[in-house]
Amino acid sequence: MPVTINPTYAAIAVPTVQQQADIQYACTQWAQTLTARHHNMAINIEFWAVDMTATGLNAMCIPGILQTTNSTLTRPQAKLATLIAGADPAIDLVVVMDTMTPWVFGTPPAVAIGPGQYSLATTMIHELCHGLGFIGLCNVDNIVVPHIGIYTDANLIARLNVIVGFMNPPVIVPAHFFPPAPVSGVAVATPFAVLGQYVSPGNVLVKGFGADDYVAFMAANDIFIASAAAPGGFYTLLTGAPFQPFTSCDHITGGPYLMNGSTVGQYHAGPDAASLDILSLIGW
Repeated sequence: MPVTINPTYAAIAVPTVQQQADIQYACTQWAQTLTARHHNMAINIEFWAVDMTATGLNAMCIPGILQTTNSTLTRPQAKLATLIAGADPAIDLVVVMDTMTPWVFGTPPAVAIGPGQYSLATTMIHELCHGLGFIGLCNVDNIVVPHIGIYTDANLIARLNVIVGFMNPPVIVPAHFFPPAPVSGVAVATPFAVLGQYVSPGNVLVKGFGADDYVAFMAANDIFIASAAAPGGFYTLLTGAPFQPFTSCDHITGGPYLMNGSTVGQYHAGPDAASLDILSLIGW
């Protein structure tokens, strides 16, 4: 079978017909892209349209997670690795969109996005990319002293459950989404986080060493992904103080990329070259 992306809508938070059109467009772009790469699976997504004002976000992808002994995968990645059956009908991703954002609707050929505006179709393509594994799940522990950087921090699940409770209506995360005893650490980092390499002028940072991870997570331009296809040979991860869970280390910066930390002012008719390049590096 080709890749099919099956959108469903939460009964208590159904997007409008116009919003659904842009959501379906985003799903179609990814389905066509992944099918062209000869992948076969069904990706099942539940969309919610809620007031996200209290979270400071205007969209979010919540992936189902599967952990192996040495990796943390989103459910679509687990299907890619045949750890979950490709036709498994359970929800793989939950994608949330803000009802208070003045979205710009529409798909090609005529879409104009001005400064400060957000394209819903672009933002949905962005969020779906996270669900495919463009995600570090990194964090900074500000409780311990000295502070340490943490890969695949299980505490982010508890933080996420608080964030969805701030949404109106509160988003319900499927019960099967997270391991009963999730493990933290670089040893089970996501494939995306594994790509990250450290640089620091005058210093040698050791990946997986908490103090160095903290420096890398908190200093701008200290983490990069090497790629021969990237401008200059690398992509720069979005980092810097203050660390922002679910934003820092989960995006790239330095160009008009689909996977920038924000889609403000941008329109992408489909996945861009950078996102496709990085996804290819993690197995798509």
